[in-house]
Amino acid sequence: MSFEEELEQIDREEWLSRFDDRQVMMAARMFLEWLYHLPDDWQPKEYTEFTL
Repeated sequence: MSFEEELEQIDREEWLSRFDDRQVMMAARMFLEWLYHLPDDWQPKEYTEFTL
């Protein structure tokens, strides 16, 4: 495994560790379900920034 691949693996593990919290996991699941059910031609009218 190259150095870059190791860094990507570490970043991936750190990102996935955020989902150890049940509330974060449920919020992410609800967002993904909402995203899945959007019409194909949907265009956003406003943009919201979410931070943890």
